[in-house]
Amino acid sequence: MKGAYLMAQEAARRMVQRGEGSIVNIASSSGLRAGGQMSSYGASKAALIHLTQIMALELAGKGVRVNAIAPGNIETDMHAEFAGIEQGILKRIPMRRFGKPSDLDGAMLLLASDAGRYMTGAVIPVDGGQVLSWMQQRFSQYSQYTKTTRRQPCMTRRARRWPAWWAALCLRSRRFASPRRNIPRNRLRSSRHTRQRSVASGTR
Repeated sequence: MKGAYLMAQEAARRMVQRGEGSIVNIASSSGLRAGGQMSSYGASKAALIHLTQIMALELAGKGVRVNAIAPGNIETDMHAEFAGIEQGILKRIPMRRFGKPSDLDGAMLLLASDAGRYMTGAVIPVDGGQVLSWMQQRFSQYSQYTKTTRRQPCMTRRARRWPAWWAALCLRSRRFASPRRNIPRNRLRSSRHTRQRSVASGTR
């Protein structure tokens, strides 16, 4: 993050003197969504994306465009660290293949050339659709789970082992689906009797 910031700062200083220029930061799809065991990497890439948008806002009036590319799983030296879990990663990529360094050429040329002269503050994912598929994975897990249970997952003990976001969603759906459930019985009974008396007396 520090290196990208210093490099962009120096490039921006020289481009402002010329009155034109284009800065393209290399972020990551990990900066667009959360991923386990990637706290420092994902946080730094998310910070770089935010820095890109702030610089684009500050330098737009000076003729300098600032954009970013968010690559997914590209076959580089870093990709070797995922040895043994490639098949699991491929299942989360709709295009079912890893990217190559040459797959970034199109987005880079678009942002760096005059073809993208009206683009600034943009973040282009180049990940085979991986950022789009995270919700699909969640719902596929949910569908597999509901097939194995007769009751709703919110009402079963197995639901306790699901992530916190799913428990919160279930609790919220139950609360909005039956708003009278949280009202004490004595209040429901008194309100019912009050309604009956008002109807008998001819008032509402």
